[in-house]
This record gives sequence, structure tokens and C-alpha cells, in this order.
Amino acid sequence: MSEHTDTSPHTNTSPPPEVSSTPPDVLLLLRAHAEQHWLSSEVIPVVRQIENRELRVENREHRDGGHEHLVEPSELPEEQLPAALAYLEVIWVEAARRALETERARRRLEEPIAAEQPLRARANRYHAILLVLRDTVARRVGALLGIPAETRQPTRPHRVLQHDLSAG
Repeated sequence: MSEHTDTSPHTNTSPPPEVSSTPPDVLLLLRAHAEQHWLSSEVIPVVRQIENRELRVENREHRDGGHEHLVEPSELPEEQLPAALAYLEVIWVEAARRALETERARRRLEEPIAAEQPLRARANRYHAILLVLRDTVARRVGALLGIPAETRQPTRPHRVLQHDLSAG
């Protein structure tokens, strides 16, 4: 009697490849790229939408004359602001988790190993650029979510994550 094996991609129970099998320089590049992509595609658009909403409100308050304000299709309505801030908080926690993974990969790159790491310099440069992006986004998110400045240390994302988890 032959055994039936389901080979569909949704039922694959094989374990993921071991992280330790990935060279540290490649792992850092992959983690940094994944974090950068998350910040750029998920966090920054939400931050911009909330910030632009606040700028539009300020512009309406400072406008002189009786001109009506035309609502732009991308404008965040006032009643949706709490939901947008809650969503930002959720994706920020995920961003902090991704930052932890990136920093773990960075520490692994610094461990002495016998194998050659041809992408080490590139991985270090990419990580340095990511730190600037992470710092910038952390300041903007922190201001929107009211995260105290002393806990907004993006190179130590666990503090941001701890603040977010304790606040919720």
C-alpha cells in the first residue's frame, strides 16, 4: 500500500532552513533589506498620512478668508484618526521586532568565524543606512504615538517594543 503525500505548498511541514546555515553577511543583508522594506512600505505611508492630516488641520486653522477647504481623497477624516494611530502602533511593534532580528544578525556578523564573508562591507554599509532610516522613523512615530523620547532609541529597539507592549 502506498502512502499519499500532499505536496501542496500550504501543507508543507518541513522546517525552515536553519538560520545558522546562512552566512552572517548574507543574513544581515537579508534582515536589513526586510526591515527597510517594512519601514518604507508599511510604516512610513501611515506616518505620512497622519502627519499630512495634522498639517492640513493646521493650514485650515491659519487660513484667512472664507474659502472652503476641499477634502482630498487621501485625507484622513477626523473620525478615523484613532484607528490610524492604533494601526500605527501595531505596525510599529512589528517594526521593532524586525529591528531586533536585524540587530541579532548584526551581532552574528561580528562573531569570529573561519569562513570568508565577501559581502561583509556591503552588509555593514546597508546596516548603517538602515540605522539612519530607523532613527528618523522612530522619532516621527514616537512623536505621533506619544512615546517618551528616552525610550525612542532605535538602535535599541527592545526599549521601544517594551514601551509599546506595556502601554497596551
